[in-house]
Amino acid sequence: MNNIVPIRSNGVYRQLRGLADDADVVLRRYDELETASDKAQAELSEYDKQLLASCKEALELLDAESNYEDDDRDYSELRRNVIKARLAMLIGAFPNGAPSDPDVYVRVMLEHVCSMDSFCLPALDAACYDIVATQRFLPTVSEVVAAITQHQERWSRRFWAISQLAERSRRAIARIERLEEAAQLQAAQQRAAAKTRDVEQARLKLEQARRDLADENDAYCDACSTLRECEERIEQAQLHVHECESELAQAELAERAP
Repeated sequence: MNNIVPIRSNGVYRQLRGLADDADVVLRRYDELETASDKAQAELSEYDKQLLASCKEALELLDAESNYEDDDRDYSELRRNVIKARLAMLIGAFPNGAPSDPDVYVRVMLEHVCSMDSFCLPALDAACYDIVATQRFLPTVSEVVAAITQHQERWSRRFWAISQLAERSRRAIARIERLEEAAQLQAAQQRAAAKTRDVEQARLKLEQARRDLADENDAYCDACSTLRECEERIEQAQLHVHECESELAQAELAERAP
């Protein structure tokens, strides 16, 4: 197998696992921002920023642009010789399980893997390491394809979280600020409505007090009229008493006269 891009050793799998762990932390932080309820929670901490920088630095090492066609990691496929090198490492890890026809096995494996939808180098490396660590016998083509697909799904979410964490933080902060503004506006409206209700209640109380005053004035006027009538009757009664007293006095004088 000539012209194969060599695989970096020196703890690459350890670095890949470290990147996966860090990326999973970023992914959880990304998911947390969906429900962040205050700006302090939505803002990226220094730890978040350092973790992002560490992930991006590790990606430059473990997923270099040069491994892709046109040196374009975002829109191009992995180079065929890069894939071939990984599959060679995978097959070489099973010395006691060599296929009956290695050339056919490698060619079929390579064609199937190369025909898959886009996948990244970390997904391919993780799939190869996973197969070597968990299987006792040389994998079938379908097992390799399934492993790559599984790891690509994980790495796709990790890559998205790494690339979008800062943007999601910005959007979460904007969302929270809008909610805070809406809450402040609602609180102001509620205070204004409460003041309006207080004014209306005070106005109703004043109107009722004025009606009560008018009723009391009417009662007072009625009482005054009744009082005057009573006073007049008293005066008339007093005059009648005086008349009766005068009439009695005259009668007594007449009785005593000879």
